[in-house]
Order: sequence, then C-alpha cells, then structure tokens
Amino acid sequence: MQRLPEPSQPVADRRGARRGRQARDRRLPPLARPAEAFGQAAVVESRAELAQRHDQLTHQLAYERAIAVQASRQIYEGSDLARAVSSHRFGLEYDLARIYENPAAAFNRLAEALDRGGIEKAAHTLERRPADLGRVHGHGLGRLETRSRREALAATPGASRELRNLVSALGAVDAHRARVDGLNQTIEVSGRRADNLAATLRQLPDLNGLRQDLLRAGRALGTAALNARSATAVRIFDATTRLLARTFGQHHDRGYGRGDDGLGLGR
Repeated sequence: MQRLPEPSQPVADRRGARRGRQARDRRLPPLARPAEAFGQAAVVESRAELAQRHDQLTHQLAYERAIAVQASRQIYEGSDLARAVSSHRFGLEYDLARIYENPAAAFNRLAEALDRGGIEKAAHTLERRPADLGRVHGHGLGRLETRSRREALAATPGASRELRNLVSALGAVDAHRARVDGLNQTIEVSGRRADNLAATLRQLPDLNGLRQDLLRAGRALGTAALNARSATAVRIFDATTRLLARTFGQHHDRGYGRGDDGLGLGR
C-alpha cells in the first residue's frame, strides 16, 4: 500500500524555528573572541612578570650603587681625618711654644709621657705640672711670678685640650686606615654586582613598551577578566596606571571621571 507524503510544515512554524536558531547563534560568542581573550590574558601575565623583574633589578642596582657610594665617602673621610691631625698638632705646637723655652724638647718629653702613662696622665702633667716637661717661660718664686710666667701657665689648659684632640684624631686615622682595605673590596664587589645587574636589565624588553602593552591588554580584557588574573598581574597593572597618572599629571589614564572602577577598564 502506498504511503502518503508527510504534510508540509506550516510557514509560521518554519519561521519561528529559524528565529530561534538565529537567537541561539547570537548568544554564542564568535570563535575569535575566546582566542583573543586568552591572548590578552597571556600578554597581561607576561608583561606584568617582566615589569616586576624590571622593578626588582632596578632596586637591587640602586642598592649596590648606594653601597659603593657610601664606601667611597668613608674612604674620602681619611683626608678630613688627616687634616684634623695636622690642625691639632699645629695647635699643640703653638701652645707649647707659648709655654716652654724649648718647645721641641717639651714635645718629645710629652710624647714619652704619653707612651708611658697614657693620655690622661700626660694631659694632667701638661696642665698641672708643666715644669716636669721642660723649662717654662718666665720666672716664679712662690706666689711671685713674672708676666711671661703667668701667660705661659695660662696656656696649659688649651695645650692639654689640643693634646687630647690630637690623640683622638690619631686614633680615628688608625681606625680608618684599618678599614680602607675592606672598603676598597666593598667598592669592587658592589661595582661588579651593579655591572651584572645593569647588563641583565639591558637584556630585558623596554619598560615603557611593556607598560603600554600591559595597559592595552588589561583594558581589552575588562575589569572582571583582569581581576581573575594573578595578584601580581593586577598589582602591576594598577601600579602602572598610577605611575602614568602621576607622570602626566592627570587621572584620565585610569578612567577617573567616567564612572570606571579606577583601572581605566570601563564597566
């Protein structure tokens, strides 16, 4: 028995089905969008990692250079210490000339007293018993003293201070001399480290280009997608937008005033 043909689908039903398929097609993203989003996310992560590496190396480089500069300054302090020694020695010799008829002999006896009893005993002898170190200017008999004698004795406290200052300056020079070799080694090591860090920095991509790539990729992703990236990527992106805002003296780079979330991404 011959089968009857199926009744044709009403026109209205065919149109409705076609509109449903078109609606479902519109809800599906184009094939290129997931791939593009994946690529932008990869750009954000890679550029953020490189920018972070730039920051780390830059801070390390600044630290090494600061160490070298500080060590160099300490070495140069040796000249100041040497000048201080010369100044106090001149002051002591001047005071001894005011006190003694033979200041050179008094200086030698003072040095011997310093070697035997130390600074306190030598300074006390110079100030309280100056005649133990040599013949003092003028004459004295009991409380009777000539004018030159009184002037000579009046100079002993100043001579004692100059002696203490001279000994202190000589000690500082000795301590500095003992540190010079270590300081020179510090300068050499820090300089070598700084050169290596600078060479590594030069091998990295240009930082400005990295920041521009990061901003473009982050804005293309949008707020939600960017916040789903790593904490490092989000932090570097935010720091980059803040840096550019300060650099250009305006806030529109971060989307301020447009109802954005502060990342320049829009809603």
